[in-house]
Amino acid sequence: MNEVSPRSAMQDGRWPRGWTDPLPRLLLWCSASASTWLVAGTVLLIIAGVQVVNPAFLAGVSFLTFGRLVPMGINALVYGWGSLVALAVILYLLSRLGGVTIASARLAYCAIGAWNLALLLGLCAIAAGGGNGLLLLELPPFASVTILLAYVAMAIWGYALFRGRRIPGTFASSWYLVAGMLCFPWLVVTGNVLLVWLPIPGPAQAPVAAWFAGGMMNLWLAPVSLAVIFYIVPQVLGRRLAAYNLSLLGFWSFMLFAAWCGLGRMVGGPVPAWMASVGFVSSFLMIIPVLIAGVNVFGVLKGTSEWTLPLRHAAAGIGAFAGTYLLAAILAVPPVAGIFNFTDIAVAVGLLGLGGFVTLSLGGLIQFILPQFEHRDPLAEKLGSWHLWLTVIGVGSAAVCLVLGGILQGFAQSDPGIVFSHSVDYVMPFRFLALLGFLIFLAGAACLFLRVHRALARYLITPP
Repeated sequence: MNEVSPRSAMQDGRWPRGWTDPLPRLLLWCSASASTWLVAGTVLLIIAGVQVVNPAFLAGVSFLTFGRLVPMGINALVYGWGSLVALAVILYLLSRLGGVTIASARLAYCAIGAWNLALLLGLCAIAAGGGNGLLLLELPPFASVTILLAYVAMAIWGYALFRGRRIPGTFASSWYLVAGMLCFPWLVVTGNVLLVWLPIPGPAQAPVAAWFAGGMMNLWLAPVSLAVIFYIVPQVLGRRLAAYNLSLLGFWSFMLFAAWCGLGRMVGGPVPAWMASVGFVSSFLMIIPVLIAGVNVFGVLKGTSEWTLPLRHAAAGIGAFAGTYLLAAILAVPPVAGIFNFTDIAVAVGLLGLGGFVTLSLGGLIQFILPQFEHRDPLAEKLGSWHLWLTVIGVGSAAVCLVLGGILQGFAQSDPGIVFSHSVDYVMPFRFLALLGFLIFLAGAACLFLRVHRALARYLITPP
């Protein structure tokens, strides 16, 4: 690793003179491939959404059926978009926060290439009918193992950056980055061993699958996304977090309760009562870290007039973060779960988390580092703003439609006088409107794709 001064390490995303740091370039390349997966995954889910509204759409194409499109789309978004950017973000932020950098990123580039190839082949296997019905565990073993090994290759640099930091102490962002870095391999290994490679008995699989699926969001993508917000806001404004003394409480309460939030989906299911109770209590107590994060971020933003694009991303991201976990807490309440647990409201929670919170937060850091590669591109800022607003409008409108449709769907399913097929008909207009929201979100993803690839092309033609 190479040492840099604390002032150099805390620059606003720009290279100090004479400092050839490979990590911004690594984040740029990761963002280019990840934004491609973002567009591809969203397209796959939109096609699946069209099939929900019109089941005859592409009905004769076996590899484009609903049961294959949905896992392909979700895996592309989680492993291709969120996880790939999160890996580069961990290295970039640990470098900035610790005042150190790496001498070469060749191993990281090889890991990124292997990750992308494994994911592509894994999605092709799902399209060919190789899925297993386990959320986020549908990838075949060769793809899962390759992704895990690629992650380890990059995590080695993350450990070295954190261990060799030159700036005394640690920051709130560092806590979440290290926690997420440790949780990802734990989740992937545990989930695959217990459910795919050496499956445990059937009755125990449902809670493990719920824990794993929830953990991929709550223990992996969410901590890294929070770290980005806690880095961008103080960095841009030159202020410390408003309630920094509460940050440690917020961190430990988040990691403790988030670990069990996935079991909130098991309320009313065929699991021991204590599991459902733990899921409900954990989901409800997530209000504590949500409030602390909100106080920290909006306390810093209060009264500011410097609403730069990264700041707007951070503010929208923390709003989506609060909406995700508040809606999940409501959905985990036993009387509510008994009516709405198997409705479109659950889809809205996932959309707010992955499409809103994660996309806006990680996208904010991408927008933060892109100007150094763009050479004052006048279109770049417009593409960044369009991405922000189209994402907010698309996710917000789709989530509202899914919640409203889910409420109607839940009450219809609970009414013994209503045939199940009629409850589906009642919610169909809301699903159509939600599909329009997904199309708006796709337009925002395309704007991010264009900005990142324009920046990459400019960098390759005229490097700084």
